[in-house]
Amino acid sequence: MKKQEALAYLINTSSRFFKRAINKRLKEYGITSSQCAVLRLLYNEEEMSQTEIAYKLEGDRATIGNVIAILCEKKVFRKKGR
Repeated sequence: MKKQEALAYLINTSSRFFKRAINKRLKEYGITSSQCAVLRLLYNEEEMSQTEIAYKLEGDRATIGNVIAILCEKKVFRKKGR
């Protein structure tokens, strides 16, 4: 394995372990790290479109849409009409 591949593997593995640890801590609040990221962004930025949220979090619109739908189901917030 090349040094760059080994480094990429370590970074990827560390990232997964870190996300798992964060999700474990957030479980008591009933949210995931992805949901927390959306909530934190909206807390700091207030109103944003789904596209803007996806762009700022560097995620795709479909995934962010699912996260938002779950947060709406949990009645954490609601989407504003157009």
